[in-house]
Amino acid sequence: MKKFIIDFLHKPKKPSRFLGETKPNTAAYIDVREERRQVSTTKSPTRLAYAGSLILYLLFAHDCLASAPQAWQMLLQTPASPLMEELHEFHNFLLLISGGIVAFIFVLLMYVCLRFNAKANPIPAKFSHNILIEVIWTIIPIIILVIIAVPSFRILRFAEKIPEIDMTVKVVGYQWYWHYIYPDHDNIEFDSYLITDENLKPGQKRLLEVDNRIIIPENTTVKFLITAGDVIHSFAVPALGIKIDAVPGRINETWTKISKKGVYYGQCSELCGINHAFMPIAIEVTHMVHSNNHYPHIYPKQVKEIVFLKHFIHNPNIMVGDYTYYHDHRYPEHFECNNVVGYHQCKLIIGKFCAIAKGTTFIADDVNHPMDGFSTYPFFIFEGWNDYTPTFDKRRSTIVGNDVWFGTNAVIMPGVTIGDGAIIGACAVVTKDVPPYSIVAGNPSRVVRKRFSDDIINELVQIKWWDWDYDKITRNIKIIVGADIEQLKKVYKS
Repeated sequence: MKKFIIDFLHKPKKPSRFLGETKPNTAAYIDVREERRQVSTTKSPTRLAYAGSLILYLLFAHDCLASAPQAWQMLLQTPASPLMEELHEFHNFLLLISGGIVAFIFVLLMYVCLRFNAKANPIPAKFSHNILIEVIWTIIPIIILVIIAVPSFRILRFAEKIPEIDMTVKVVGYQWYWHYIYPDHDNIEFDSYLITDENLKPGQKRLLEVDNRIIIPENTTVKFLITAGDVIHSFAVPALGIKIDAVPGRINETWTKISKKGVYYGQCSELCGINHAFMPIAIEVTHMVHSNNHYPHIYPKQVKEIVFLKHFIHNPNIMVGDYTYYHDHRYPEHFECNNVVGYHQCKLIIGKFCAIAKGTTFIADDVNHPMDGFSTYPFFIFEGWNDYTPTFDKRRSTIVGNDVWFGTNAVIMPGVTIGDGAIIGACAVVTKDVPPYSIVAGNPSRVVRKRFSDDIINELVQIKWWDWDYDKITRNIKIIVGADIEQLKKVYKS
């Protein structure tokens, strides 16, 4: 093999001819032909080289293919902000330019290889430079760079110039979590940690889900003030075109405006220590927007005892509608931990515009004890006593309609359905379905009375004012909270 490599590197060079060469004389041409004939009679290493290349490919190709990109890894994330849309278009523009350059060079190389090979040009040219070509390949790259620079500078200016803002979010990076503050809204602040694998729920994204997301309304211009409390971090959300360093003792700023409701993920993009890979970012964009002021929609204005529940629910089996709130004087954000029992295998569905008072508890089927034998003790959950697994009906879901009011310390038992507009009295224990627009109380609860006649109730269930858009609800609040069904019907039909 060593001899082959030496022979291959030192084999006679084939002559070639370049642009600008005059036609060789006949005698020199004949001498070269004779030399080529003699060289061709020697043993050529070409076949051996091909065989060696094939062996190397078969030995190592599997490593290349194993790390080949998959289809879903191609291109950029879908743009979700004006800045990312600009960057996405600029990326496509650069792709065209770079692709054109690669194609031009490829065609040029192929032309040179075919047009000026040794067979067609046995005598090589002897010139050392060409002024015209050197001028051309200096000027053209300058023009290309200017073409690239102009839109690049425009995007840099667009990113740096912050428009009139609607709200501000402070971001502080720590090892290894993020701390968020809403200075426009009573300095609401909270930490955001990674949800570890053992606590991850079905459907949640590994290494991206957090316990507390940033909540911002859609179509709202948000300014981020970014810093760090220990080492340098980097606040990066690809879909928004954001990547800003978080530097201790310095505040960097950027902005975004997201027009599409959803959850957008990012990660720290600056190596910051052993757990650098475990400090994700999650921004949830909601369509709930007030006309005069924009709020993060975690707490209603200046009322920290009330939270909009949907932003604090992480269990995929629990679904809460817009504007449904929970009121508690202490840690209302912990509703999912303190007020929900179970729901690991069945579902809890709560509609829109529900008002849930302190201490209201929802109990699921999957926490029941066995009741078909002499003992209700849950032996099966303890190690050593798990030979017997009881059978439960764990498929029943608890469904709460819209505009339902829960009194203090109400208890909702598994599998019940509560109709729209119902009122659940304080300390009531709901063990069976509640009809729409009914008032129930007691233990076990019973219907005290219906709020309206059956005809009006049927019309209210059909109208479903809670499904109207925000502006329509805002214009007609007095009618919605009133008792004139004819006026409400007119608005519904308009």
